[in-house]
Amino acid sequence: MSTIRVVLADDHALARRGVRSLLTEAGDIEVVAEAADGVTALALVETHRPDVLVTDIEMPGLGGLELTERVFRDWPGTRVLAWIPTGKKTANGITGLPACFSL
Repeated sequence: MSTIRVVLADDHALARRGVRSLLTEAGDIEVVAEAADGVTALALVETHRPDVLVTDIEMPGLGGLELTERVFRDWPGTRVLAWIPTGKKTANGITGLPACFSL
């Protein structure tokens, strides 16, 4: 089985560290880069061409929803796994879910 290459984007360093730990424990997942904002995440997706972008929906600058749209448009082979922290309400009015969703 080949390794799944991941770019991880979240504006909270602790969240990135925790998600990285969970992903790398799987053994067949490599986090190739991390970003604290959507603009950096977009550049990292362009550079690394990951299999998956794991992102928070609400980030400074370029938010996760717009980031997802651009990734779908420019790199259709990259899948997106997005999340909203539980209890958090985004600028779009989306209330946090207790789980992630795949786009």
